[in-house]
Amino acid sequence: MNFMQLQNKAGKYVSPDDEAFASAAAGVDWFSVPGMGVSMVDAKGDKSWPVSTASFILMYKQPTDKAQSAEVLKFFDWAFKNGKQMAAELDYVALPDSLTNDIRSKVWSQIAK
Repeated sequence: MNFMQLQNKAGKYVSPDDEAFASAAAGVDWFSVPGMGVSMVDAKGDKSWPVSTASFILMYKQPTDKAQSAEVLKFFDWAFKNGKQMAAELDYVALPDSLTNDIRSKVWSQIAK
């Protein structure tokens, strides 16, 4: 497949690969806005791909069905712990462990149980 390198915010030319996407994810302050709704475009970092984005899930802070909400969080906890290989096989880039730990403590703690 043909591709081109792009110049990122640090002035470096990078290729669109897993390392560049992971670097972009690591270069963003995810908790700088409510709901982690940040843009990864032009993320800081010498190796960051400049046109990256993330997939998000939405959950209610006050879920109607607390048991179902707890099951969803258990699934995502399992995915964070065990899904990195599966993500790679599907051409996704897994979140860094430091970020998944922050999500558990800073986001999931806001969901009523």
